[in-house]
Amino acid sequence: MTTTTATADQPGAGTAAEQAEQEAAEAEQLLAALEERVRDGDEKVTAPQLAEARELGRFATLRAEAARRKAERAAARAAEQERADRLDQAAAMTEPGAHRGTASSGHYMSPA
Repeated sequence: MTTTTATADQPGAGTAAEQAEQEAAEAEQLLAALEERVRDGDEKVTAPQLAEARELGRFATLRAEAARRKAERAAARAAEQERADRLDQAAAMTEPGAHRGTASSGHYMSPA
């Protein structure tokens, strides 16, 4: 049993979490289809095929969760970095000798 996945260089590829969730959904659909075939009396479907499909679905679900967690950690790191950058900027503005009203601040204040 093989699954194909979209990669970042393929058109229509989503985030890693979206791709993993799509794989999990496809694996669940495969298992459901195999189970339905058994219910309909298809004797060609074997217990190992069902077990493999079930395990594939479980693994795909775990990968989707891992991708979501990774994305959440990356977002938290980015937010923390942004916060640290803002604190650094604020600290630089309050340091003795910091030039207020220079071109770098975006506002010009004439010496008065």
